[in-house]
Amino acid sequence: MIKHVEVYRNLHNGKMSVRDCKTHRVIAHVDNITLAGVGFRVSKAGRERVLREGRKNVHAFVSGKVVSFEGATPYKGRDLNEYIWEGGKNLLLAGDGRIATYNPYKYDSFVIPQEGYRMIQVAGMCHVTTKCIYLGDVSSGGASAKADFRSRIV
Repeated sequence: MIKHVEVYRNLHNGKMSVRDCKTHRVIAHVDNITLAGVGFRVSKAGRERVLREGRKNVHAFVSGKVVSFEGATPYKGRDLNEYIWEGGKNLLLAGDGRIATYNPYKYDSFVIPQEGYRMIQVAGMCHVTTKCIYLGDVSSGGASAKADFRSRIV
């Protein structure tokens, strides 16, 4: 069975928190993660609470199937490796320079700045770091394609 996750920026530890979509239990905290079959979701009520209280809270998520991750710290003994999508083993993200961003004080959804701040709801793949969400196309390229992508995001 394919397990889907939700990823959000953890404001306390400087990493990305990864939680199970069904149980909403945190699985791990990671430095970065690559997802396939991606959805971008913002809770309207959560955003309104941020605007009303002037404090950030967890209300915006990137969801999908785990392709790979780095720098994982398990949470309460849970294993993120159990969530790796077998069908994504040979997939790589071919970065195209686009990023997705979200700021509750400016936007009511995730947006792509390079495309006039157009709203984004879904993507084939993305690479989520603590600094940015990199968008791109799915590639089945080898190690050189992965190295090329990594060199563009560092």
